Amino acid sequence: MDLETGTALEEPRPLWQGSGLYSPEGPHLYRRGNWWYLLAAEGGTDRGHAVTVARSRQPDGPFEAAPHNPILTAAGTGWPIQNTGHADLVELPDGGTAMVLLGVRPVGLTQAFSPLGRETFLTTVDWDDDWPYASLPVPSAVLPERTEYDFTGGAGLDHLHWIGVRRTPADFTTPTDRGLVISGDGNTLGAARPAFVAQRQRHQSIEVRAVLDVTAGSGGIAVRNAEDNWFGVEAGSSSAGVTVTARAVVAGFDRTWDATLPHGDVELAILAEPPSRDFTAGAVGGDRIRLLARHAAPDAAPDGRAGEVLLTELDGRHWAFETAKAFTGRAFGAYAVEGDVVVRRLDYCGKD
Repeated sequence: MDLETGTALEEPRPLWQGSGLYSPEGPHLYRRGNWWYLLAAEGGTDRGHAVTVARSRQPDGPFEAAPHNPILTAAGTGWPIQNTGHADLVELPDGGTAMVLLGVRPVGLTQAFSPLGRETFLTTVDWDDDWPYASLPVPSAVLPERTEYDFTGGAGLDHLHWIGVRRTPADFTTPTDRGLVISGDGNTLGAARPAFVAQRQRHQSIEVRAVLDVTAGSGGIAVRNAEDNWFGVEAGSSSAGVTVTARAVVAGFDRTWDATLPHGDVELAILAEPPSRDFTAGAVGGDRIRLLARHAAPDAAPDGRAGEVLLTELDGRHWAFETAKAFTGRAFGAYAVEGDVVVRRLDYCGKD
C-alpha cells in the first residue's frame, strides 16, 4: 500500500489458513532475525481460545505452522485464567520477549461464569529453534481498593476512570455545591444513550454505595454490561416518601422489588462477591449480588447501616461474560432517568 495515501497497490492475498482450529483471526506480523512470524488467535473467543504462530523467510509467505501449535491455550484445563488469546509479542529492554493477551477469570466450582469479562494479562515467552514458547499467565493478587468520591462543594469528574455510554459524562453532568447533578432525558439504562456516569468494575468482590437526592428527579446506581443486561437500585420521590426499586434485567426479562423510605436523601448499595468454594448448589453459579437501600439521615453514622433494607439477592451468572457476551465487562456508576439527580457521594470498595 501507498503509505502517503493509504491506497492498496495490489489485490489482497491469503497468507496462512491457521493451524486448523476454529475461526482464525486477529493476525499480527513480526520480524525477528531472519524470520517473519505471523501470530493469530484461533478457537473462538470462549473456552477454546488459543494463540497460534507460523513463520516464513518472507513477509508474503509461504508460512510454516509451528509444530507445537497452539503455543498457548487454557482449553481443556482447570486453569484459573481461561479464554486466553488475542496475543501480542513485546520486546523487553533486556532482550527477552513477553506476551500480552486477553483472558477471563471465571468463578464458581465449575469455572463457568466470569463477572469481569475480558481482562489483560502478561506472561513469559522463551525461544527454541527460532520458535516462541509461551507459558499460561499466572494469577497474581489484584491490590484492594477503597475510593471515596465526595461531590459536595463542587467536586467534578476529574478522574480518568469515569466513562459514559456513547457520550462523555460532561454531556449530562454538572458539578454543584450540593453534589454532582446528573440530568436525565427520559432514557433508561435500557436505552442506547443513558445518562450513566460509570467506571469499570475492577475486582471480583465489590461494594458500591451512593448517597442521592432525588427530590427533583429519578435515578440510581447500577452495574451494566449492555442495554439488555444490567442490575441496580433506582429511587424517586412520591407523596409517601422515597420509592426505591431494585431491578434485574436479562435479555428482555425485567424483574423489580420495591420499598418505601422516608423523605430525604437515600443511600443505595450494590454488593457482590464470588460464590463459596464448597460443594453446594450455590457454588456452581456466578457471584452473589445483593441490592440494598436505606434512608440517609444527616446524623446517621456512615458505616452503621441502620435501617438498611435488603431488596433482593441475585445469582451473578446472568450478568457474566458467558451470558451477556459483553466483551468489555461490567461498569458500575450512577444514572438519572428523569429530571435532576444529585449525587452527594459515591464509594467503591473492591478486593479479590
